[in-house]
Amino acid sequence: MHKQDKVVAIIQARMTSSRLPEKVLKKINNKSMLETLINRVGKSEKISSIVVATTEKKKDDIIVKVAKGLGVQYYRGSEYDALSRYINASKVADADVVVRVTADNPLTDPKLMDKLIEAHLENEADYTHCTGAPLGVSVEVVNRDILEKIDSITEGSEYREHVTFYILDHPESFKIHTAKARDFGLDYPSLRLTVDTEEDLALMRKLHESLGDLERVEVREVIEFLNTHPEIREINAHIKQRTPKSAR
Repeated sequence: MHKQDKVVAIIQARMTSSRLPEKVLKKINNKSMLETLINRVGKSEKISSIVVATTEKKKDDIIVKVAKGLGVQYYRGSEYDALSRYINASKVADADVVVRVTADNPLTDPKLMDKLIEAHLENEADYTHCTGAPLGVSVEVVNRDILEKIDSITEGSEYREHVTFYILDHPESFKIHTAKARDFGLDYPSLRLTVDTEEDLALMRKLHESLGDLERVEVREVIEFLNTHPEIREINAHIKQRTPKSAR
């Protein structure tokens, strides 16, 4: 691993969602969640570029339109084989290191992202993640050659749909760096800042009303606000996160 390796953020996005269809283009004020996310990720100082990885389905044409409109690259591939989508998107961008971002997380933290990228490179890790942060603000950092290794040895649909779960299920086979959110002042694992339901979306809209444009809001501001406004935090506090059987 060398510090000059090309680091690319790849945002996986598609219009289908069982709990909240077309959620990635739901509006918060006058911007779609995807636009907000792309602009937040663009504040990173450590990435070379952004690629939106979507599917070949007709309904995802609109996602390509958003990516083009914001001047970022895109790749279209398999709907359910997200692993192959990531690998091919990384080839489009000539990435050595991939930052995995998901489009249902409009409050992804670019500062935390940069700290994880830095730690990943310094530790010469295969895979880097963060524990203890609010759900929806962190990212995963993984080397492209590791994704290609997983691709060559996995056939199970769950591993291919959930890109990095093979690593978490086989930690003995990889050099994993685990960062702790408390080291960055973000140790609030009970906070739900992802969007998978109408309640999650309602919370984001309330945060916008109270704190302003979500593109510019610091995650620490959000944490402080929700800690002092428990009635708003309660909007989605009852939602249970869906987790696949493996790796969690």
